[in-house]
Formats: sequence, C-alpha cells, structure tokens
Amino acid sequence: MRLFLLLFSIISLFPSPVFRTNTLELRGEIIWQDEGHTDMRPSPNELQLVLYQDGKPYSGGAFSFTGTTQNRWTFLYSKLPANHRYTVREMPPEGYSVETTQPTQSLYAATFARITPNNRLTIPLSNANYIVAIKGNSAIVWTLDTLTQEQRNLFAKEIERVGEAAFSKLSNKKLTFISGLPSSDKSGLSLEKDDDDLSVKFSRPRDWSQVGYGTYSLSLSGLTIVNTYDNTATAKPTSAPTSKPASSSSPAPVVTDETTDSPSPAPVVTDEPESSPLPSAAATDKPPHDPTPKPTTPPIPETGESDSATIGSFILWGGMFALALVCWIALRAKQR
Repeated sequence: MRLFLLLFSIISLFPSPVFRTNTLELRGEIIWQDEGHTDMRPSPNELQLVLYQDGKPYSGGAFSFTGTTQNRWTFLYSKLPANHRYTVREMPPEGYSVETTQPTQSLYAATFARITPNNRLTIPLSNANYIVAIKGNSAIVWTLDTLTQEQRNLFAKEIERVGEAAFSKLSNKKLTFISGLPSSDKSGLSLEKDDDDLSVKFSRPRDWSQVGYGTYSLSLSGLTIVNTYDNTATAKPTSAPTSKPASSSSPAPVVTDETTDSPSPAPVVTDEPESSPLPSAAATDKPPHDPTPKPTTPPIPETGESDSATIGSFILWGGMFALALVCWIALRAKQR
C-alpha cells in the first residue's frame, strides 16, 4: 500500500498532458485570364505552389485541389500548425504573368447552442471546441486552441454574430480566455477531457447567467492568385540573318565606274609574256646555277625496326638473366 501511495505521489508531480488541436486551414483560388489560350495552361499536377511558414518554405500539412472549373481553381492546405504566419507563392507558368493577394486570418463559428449551467455537464468533444460562460459583466471563454489576440477579437465578433441576444455585446464585457484540456479558471469554471467527451464543472452554477458552446474553425482566407496570359512572355528573340557562301554558279561581280577608297594601280600591258625574273649572280652571294643534275639520296623512310631491335635485345638479355638465376637457385638447393 505504501508503495502504491509513493508511486501515486510521484505521478501526481507531473502535469497532465494538455489536449489541443492547434491547427488551421488555408484556402485559396487561382483565376485564369487566358481566353483563347487555355491550351497553354499547365495541368493541376504541373502547377507549382510553394507554402511559406514565417517566411521559410514549409512542407507540412496536407494539400489538395477542391475544384478545377474552367477559369477558377480552388485549393486547400489543411492541418497547418496554428499561431504562424503563412504565405503562398506560385512559380509563374510559361507564358503567364502572376499577381498574388496573400491570405488574412479568419475564424468561423459553425455552431452555437445554449445550455443551462449545472454542477457538471458532459458534451461530446466533436460538438464543442469552445464554451462561453457569462457571469455579470465578465465572461470566461474556453477554446480548445490557444488563440492569438487577433484571433480572440475575431472570435468575439463571431459569437456576437451567431449567438443569442445575451451574447450580442460580448466584446463589451471583460473577457478571460483559457484554452486546452484540462483547463480551469479561478472564477469556478473547470474543464477536462473524459474519453471523447468534454466534462464541464461549475463551482456555483447560480452565478452564471448564460452559457453557450459550439464549434469553430481557424482558417486563412482571401488568398487569390491571378494568372494572366502574356504572349510577350513566350515570344522568342529572332536571330540576325546569316549570309550564305556564294556557290560556283553565282554571277560575277558587276564592275562599276565608282572609285573605291583604296584604288589599285592599273596593270601595265606589254607584248612580252609574263615571266619570273631570275636573280643575277652579281646580285647575290650564291654561286651560279649549275644545270647539271646531281644525284640525290632518297630519304630513308621511318620504320619501327630500330625500336623493335632494342626491345628484342632487352627481352633476350632479360630471359638469359632469369634462366641463370633459376639455375643458380637450383644449384644452391641441391648443395643443401
């Protein structure tokens, strides 16, 4: 028994795990402005969207296209950790210019129901991720997710929209937000998770005038990407024409009377045939040319015979040396 109490006291020192969802959704749409050029669009699988979390690329969450009508595609990022800033960038498709409007934070209250406070209430968690309990000029707001100040302001406005008359001026009251499970407030409201249910306890039920519960969802909305077809984006630069070499059948150049910048001297016409003058013996130090032919030694063609002979000699001497070495080793072995 003592051992059991010791174990129980040790376990009680550790806080109970807090149950939260802390996720949100990001919805967006892609608008195509490319009438007459729809064949230039990439397919949904080819479109490249990059999600950023706090300015850095983020690969978590789940992505899916929720609609691909003719000129409007819708998509969804889900299971994104809350309390972060998200932006999306599209890699421009070939031939298109892109304009992007980044999303804004939003909170949507899907359901609302009013209940009478009691010592203990049990509500399925699937039906309640928020509770609003009004007590005099103040209100305790419990949410499953931890909300930022911006999200709290959005939440109060949503409850004023969907709630009854008693909740129409919630933002004018002193609001105290608590979150997660288990959770409690010193005013006498405590909540805990009981399997798949939410257990709510009021210390003094009569002190609470109005209590409502329901479900809400965090989301980022307003993300719009407009892809406009721009034919100048696909125009390819034309290269300068290259001149082709003249063929043998090309006509002879036309001779005109126009002078050029560097005129060539006109050739001198004579009746003698053109010949290459021979230099005289007096003009050079070389002896006079002897017309008698002298025998010449034909050049010796280059062959690989000298290299082959050298390699052959090396192999022969190497073989002889190896043979002598083998005989010496055999002789030494015999003497032993």
